[in-house]
Amino acid sequence: MEITNELVDKLEALAKISLNSDEKEQVKAQLGELLEYMDILTELDIDGAEDYRRAQKVNNVLRSDEVQPSCDRELILQNAPERSGAFFAVPKAVEEGGK
Repeated sequence: MEITNELVDKLEALAKISLNSDEKEQVKAQLGELLEYMDILTELDIDGAEDYRRAQKVNNVLRSDEVQPSCDRELILQNAPERSGAFFAVPKAVEEGGK
């Protein structure tokens, strides 16, 4: 695939960036190098290579979903600087009326 000025212009538009002429030439050169490297990779013999999606094997690390007792509310509320009944009392963060 040849990297043309039209291709660079299209990529520039898709990326919503503006490149000057020196930057466009640099992008053309870099894309050309990248495609040359990709051509080298396509020549590799990968017959018999194991297909994998991750570099490390990962097992499900989630625990089973079991009902467990929750924390004692009174014990937790002992640490509250202020409380309102069975809840933590906190300062108002938003004034009424949106002001």
